[in-house]
Amino acid sequence: MMLETLFAHQQQGQAFLSLLICGVGLGLLLHLGSYLQRPLPVALWDALTAVSCSIMLFLVILRYQSGLRAYGVLGLLLGILLYLTGACPLVQGMVTLFRKYKNSRRPKAGNAPADDESTVQKDEER
Repeated sequence: MMLETLFAHQQQGQAFLSLLICGVGLGLLLHLGSYLQRPLPVALWDALTAVSCSIMLFLVILRYQSGLRAYGVLGLLLGILLYLTGACPLVQGMVTLFRKYKNSRRPKAGNAPADDESTVQKDEER
């Protein structure tokens, strides 16, 4: 009975799903913020995340012409939770795989790494 009154109008369900998708996007932004290695100050990234969240909420409110209600906040929080429990481990695994691939790549011909022993041995033979 409570769910029937919560989604009494069809637009409420659509607004809920839109905010759920916005929550997934916000979860992705929060996760990407944890990977920053100081190219941007962390406070700047947090400000950009807050502004993007505000823009998403504003666009959904304009689209469905209703205020931010409890089902909207619930959709946003569930979207963040879905990202953090579902897609976050997949993104984490892809980042780990990419870092492994990047570190295991051999240098091109003529570009030996600084600690390469083959160049040291060649210098000793000369």
